[in-house]
Amino acid sequence: MYLFTHPFTIMFFCTIPILSWGFYKLFNEKIIVYLLGISLILLLPVFSGYDYIINNAYAALLYISLSCTYFFRIKKKPKALSTVVKPVLILFLPVAFISFCCGIAGGTVSVQKKWDLKDYKVQYVREQGFSGGPEMRYELYKYGIICIFIKDVDSKVDTTNGDNCIIKFSHEKFNFDKCTLDANLAEHDLE
Repeated sequence: MYLFTHPFTIMFFCTIPILSWGFYKLFNEKIIVYLLGISLILLLPVFSGYDYIINNAYAALLYISLSCTYFFRIKKKPKALSTVVKPVLILFLPVAFISFCCGIAGGTVSVQKKWDLKDYKVQYVREQGFSGGPEMRYELYKYGIICIFIKDVDSKVDTTNGDNCIIKFSHEKFNFDKCTLDANLAEHDLE
């Protein structure tokens, strides 16, 4: 699913050897080991089902981890530049083609409206596929104990075209009244 919604991020991964070459030229092995360790530790929450509130944080951490790992391959080769140029050229065309196809087939996902509540975040999302009309849905996210983490807990497809005020989520029988929140926000904007 990630491949379809983020095709150009996947294409960006072809540049891992280039970043590794930069690491090779700028940093010593000790710094790379620390950077690899830190990025691997920061990747651990992926196993709990939580995401960082920063978009694509896991992709960035994986990119750094793979670049640090590739650093050790470059370090072992006497002609380190050939270990950079060949993989980039070999990977770029097939991955660019796959990313292009996934970008066309995947469509677009955009957040139309967002509400931040005490422990939750609700988003009204429009997903436009390759063909047909868009799917509109409400997505419920719950913040973790540490508020840099967020978890996707439920979603409801909007069959009323946004006319319904109460959205009933199955998660902990959570009911969301968007009309009251919108009225409060409009009142606050007038002041």
